[in-house]
Amino acid sequence: RTGKTCLMERGYWRIAKALLALYVVAILYIQLESSSEVSPSETIHDVMATRVDHAKRSRALPRAAGPSHGICRGTINRTTKDDRYDGGLAFIHIPKAGGTSLRTFFRNLARHCGFLSHTEENPFWKDLSATSRSLVQVYGGSNHIGYHDLLQNWPGNHTNKAFFTQLRHPWRRMESYYWYVKGLGKLHHLHNETQKNNLTEWIADKKDGDMISYFATRKFSSFDGRSPKCCYNRTDLDEAKEVLQSKFAVVGIVEKPELTVDVLRCRVNWIRRAMQSNALLSEIPHFNKSPMQHELKNVSEKEVKRMFPLDMELYEYANDLLDKQHEHCMKLGLMK
Repeated sequence: RTGKTCLMERGYWRIAKALLALYVVAILYIQLESSSEVSPSETIHDVMATRVDHAKRSRALPRAAGPSHGICRGTINRTTKDDRYDGGLAFIHIPKAGGTSLRTFFRNLARHCGFLSHTEENPFWKDLSATSRSLVQVYGGSNHIGYHDLLQNWPGNHTNKAFFTQLRHPWRRMESYYWYVKGLGKLHHLHNETQKNNLTEWIADKKDGDMISYFATRKFSSFDGRSPKCCYNRTDLDEAKEVLQSKFAVVGIVEKPELTVDVLRCRVNWIRRAMQSNALLSEIPHFNKSPMQHELKNVSEKEVKRMFPLDMELYEYANDLLDKQHEHCMKLGLMK
């Protein structure tokens, strides 16, 4: 081969190596960006065993800026007393009530503000060491833990955190749950039930009080593989109402997403500042849709109240609570 040919080949080789190096750097950057959640499962080495990869979901979201600690801290508005909530947030996640989307929403907010968060399903919350749990500032609803259970397994004082939950119309929630289970097939432990029963039969077999169970002190942990053997009563309903009214900064409603975000922005100081600094953080993405969601079945409110009287009353109570909070925030001029 001529000297000219050898020089050309060496030139091509150098270009190829440079392109390969750029490719590797780009891949590493994407991986770093997609796993940017500030999480005890990633930053505290004594508890990390497994981790659910959320890179695909993260790339689908608007990228939040920063950690921006200074942006989320500022002058306290004494009128709203929202300085009570500047220590973080706890999300009580009721299944099939928009929780997966909200976990991502709160993960982005926590990342933007530099809060240490735990929003993934793995590792389980209770598998983390007590020290690790005590350091968490934003608990993102992992593993569907109820209010009282969370407090018992979260060392420290959390009176400076905003507690949040979201409720959904009982029939629509069970409807979504049915198609979710059916779509997952044998991967879900309730799949056989959806094979034996149609939607109406499956919902009719469910016990009232499922949403109440996340806020009541009493626990019914005896299961037959399908549903609780015991039921909640009006005493439990009254307790759940009291907890939502006195312990939660905001109680959201799935059917009122814009109102829910507006009241969160108004009531929780650090969330308002984060959204003011980056408007994209106000958007709640929609994940975990029921894979086989069919057309919604019409059902009368009277029938729903007959099947789920306690959960329906709690849902209506939460609806009224959100409306009153929104009205109060409007009077204060803190909606945007």
